[in-house]
Amino acid sequence: MQLRNCATGVVVPHNFGRHHFDRNGSHATGGTLPSGLLASVATRTVRPRVLRSQLELLGLFLANKRRKLVRTPDCVPHLGQADVLRIKCGAMKIATLCAISIRAISITMLVGTLCLGIAFPAGQTVGDAPVVPQYPNTAAGLEELMSNMIALQKKGDSKMLASYLQSLVLPDAEHWFVAEFGDNRCGEQNPGANDCMGPRFASSYQRLARIIPASFSLTLQDLIDEGLTNFEATNIAEGCSGPLRIVPDRNLLGGLTTTPMVSEALPGPVRRREPVYALWIYSEKKQTTLPFFVYSEGSFRYLGMLHEATFDEFRKGKSIAETAQPAPEAHYLTEDQLEVKNAIVDPTLVQRTVVLRVVAGADGKPREVTYVRGPEAYKEAAIESTKKRRFDLPKYPFEAFHAKTLSFCLNVVAPH
Repeated sequence: MQLRNCATGVVVPHNFGRHHFDRNGSHATGGTLPSGLLASVATRTVRPRVLRSQLELLGLFLANKRRKLVRTPDCVPHLGQADVLRIKCGAMKIATLCAISIRAISITMLVGTLCLGIAFPAGQTVGDAPVVPQYPNTAAGLEELMSNMIALQKKGDSKMLASYLQSLVLPDAEHWFVAEFGDNRCGEQNPGANDCMGPRFASSYQRLARIIPASFSLTLQDLIDEGLTNFEATNIAEGCSGPLRIVPDRNLLGGLTTTPMVSEALPGPVRRREPVYALWIYSEKKQTTLPFFVYSEGSFRYLGMLHEATFDEFRKGKSIAETAQPAPEAHYLTEDQLEVKNAIVDPTLVQRTVVLRVVAGADGKPREVTYVRGPEAYKEAAIESTKKRRFDLPKYPFEAFHAKTLSFCLNVVAPH
């Protein structure tokens, strides 16, 4: 839904938005707006074009502050017929919309002369920028998003791709990180290692967010050049989150656990069981990963291999943010591309693969077998076949830590 300023012909989006790291981890919405200015001032991110149109709107308001304004169909030519299918304006007269004393105007209440109507975009655009379709918050949704971006990169549709790439940036990152990880003890002289995590994550993300579009574009082209255009997304907030369509390289699998963001020891999306996605990218000869994505405000957002800033970096970052700093250089976002052999699993076997969590004793006998995910039709058969197995487990956990049981994940191809 859009609002159009009939005086300027500029489309004002109906919803306003309220920041990545290198792969080594070194830095690691509004309603029907009677006041367009208030909506933008109240948000943290104001689109320059929207702000300009609203400043023009304020000037028009001041010039007409003591007059009754009449809206007639003469506002229609400003709408741009290529953008609008229908609009509720017509000959409706809106009188005394702006008859307010100049003394009553403040930053919290600035009323503009908006011609209110519902504009339905043609060609899926808002202003000059194409609209990115909404993808579901599922692993399949992320896979579809990546496939579509690869297609746009191959096609050379830079205008549409630019909208996709910009949508990957987390809006109002500080608010998101504080909400997820908290901001306790940020003002302490000697804070602990896990204190003030939200603002410290946001500090690290802020610098890299500036180059996510450029870095992602570079990465997409590299994936095309290397023939890495198959995707499997996994939700690491779930138990046993490894991929099913490929046999994952252990080095890549272990690398996904090197960021504190996915630790259940910290507050955050993983502890809350909110989806955090890692993307496995593969061909017949290579594998790599692209971590991590979350879903916020209706879109997938790229976080990268997130590492919190140190307290020194965090404090310095607050002062640096007050001065103009050059953006870091764009870089590849995927982890190492590793050579593999026979890593793609037969699709017919994938269809019968059930993921289980097994708790076994030192004798290798299963004590508990729990269903995690996979086709429901094969669940019972997979559980029963696993209960009959004996596992050759390492002795170290039992001898060194006096453990009585060992828990692990198991992919089971259920019998027909």
